[in-house]
Amino acid sequence: MVEVVGEEFISLLPIMLPMLFKYLGESITSDSHADLYKAVYTLLTAIVEHLGFMFTVDHLEESLRLSLQSSAAGLGEECDSARHQFYHALAKQMDANNVFTAIRKTWPEAVQQSNQVGTCCVQQHPSLTIWQALQEELELLLLTIENQSRPKIVKASSGLFGLLLDVFDLRSQCTAQDKISSEDVDGLEDTMNQAVISMTLKLNDTTFRPFFIQLVDWLGASKKNKMLRATTFYRFLAEFFDRFKSIVTSYANHIIDDVSKTLAELSTKEDRLGLRTSILSALQRSFQHDQDGKRPHESSSSKSHTNVLTGFWQAPSHFSTILSPLLRQLTMDSPSALSESIIPAITELAASASSLENHKEMNSILLKLMRSEEAHTRLAAVKCEQSLTQRLGEEWLGLLAEMLPFISELREDDDEMVERETQKWINAMEKILGEDLEAMLS
Repeated sequence: MVEVVGEEFISLLPIMLPMLFKYLGESITSDSHADLYKAVYTLLTAIVEHLGFMFTVDHLEESLRLSLQSSAAGLGEECDSARHQFYHALAKQMDANNVFTAIRKTWPEAVQQSNQVGTCCVQQHPSLTIWQALQEELELLLLTIENQSRPKIVKASSGLFGLLLDVFDLRSQCTAQDKISSEDVDGLEDTMNQAVISMTLKLNDTTFRPFFIQLVDWLGASKKNKMLRATTFYRFLAEFFDRFKSIVTSYANHIIDDVSKTLAELSTKEDRLGLRTSILSALQRSFQHDQDGKRPHESSSSKSHTNVLTGFWQAPSHFSTILSPLLRQLTMDSPSALSESIIPAITELAASASSLENHKEMNSILLKLMRSEEAHTRLAAVKCEQSLTQRLGEEWLGLLAEMLPFISELREDDDEMVERETQKWINAMEKILGEDLEAMLS
């Protein structure tokens, strides 16, 4: 009927919508009402598709609240499918700002509803997760951004930015509950990151950069939740740098001080949140793509666009600020962290900041670490030198003369692993240089 009569149906909506919400609430409480549940969502979807301009923010909020309740009820795949079709209609037909406003107002309830999902519901319905309500809110956010035009997203950007500041705090909201695991939070953040990246593609630098600065300020606004917020933020930043490459390298200028301070703190204590990995992953991608603008095959117009971004980390002020706290991570007794994140990040920094002065400054710190009292620190320094030698080749081995005394000492180290890795390093250098280093080391 809605599809056929169109706007002539408008006069019935003030009576019909409250009744639909009443029936929907009743159908959530009983599996025997599944047919009613699906029928209500079918009609709501038709109303949004054909008379969306009559579906107010209040209607949006009420429908989302009921949807959150039903997402936590484990009603089955057919009911879930009806609800998701409704979300798709909202994302395509409704005013973007109204959808963002409704999500923001119901976000606290999504946290609460997710916490009410019982283990029995998850066991009965494998597609259901404990944090289903939050996941669905984030999916609606992503769908709306993807389905709305660039001008509409720009127009709604102010409300969207406010919503995202709430959403970026999801790790501290989730970890307040005992049920959540790091894998659950990572999954929610992955959806959030997709939404923010999709939004960024529809904004220009003039619109997005103020939000990014606001996000950095928000990061340090809460001492209590700083580490939780930072973990979420730097996981996003890794995706951000990886997606937009050299175009956004200059954004690192807004976070370099916080990164240096946080890494310095993490070098002296255990990191249970994965914050170190998040920061190093973001840095590694920023270092890696800092070189994108230096490729000779790019057109002149492309060079002019990225010229100001080229060599960001090669600048002595940027390089020196990050160098010491980054290399201090080599003192951590964590083989997996060293191989997976710490040494790769240091290697990418050396490749990005490729000047003799920068390399000398980095190597001088590494040489000091080779004489550390801790065997695991000496071993980490040697493995880092291996990686740098492998990546930079003769460029790095231009510093060989100052390394030789330290290498000679390490060949006779008290720790067997240090001796073994030092010999591997020597073999790698000999292969690159094409000559035997024995005479130099005697």
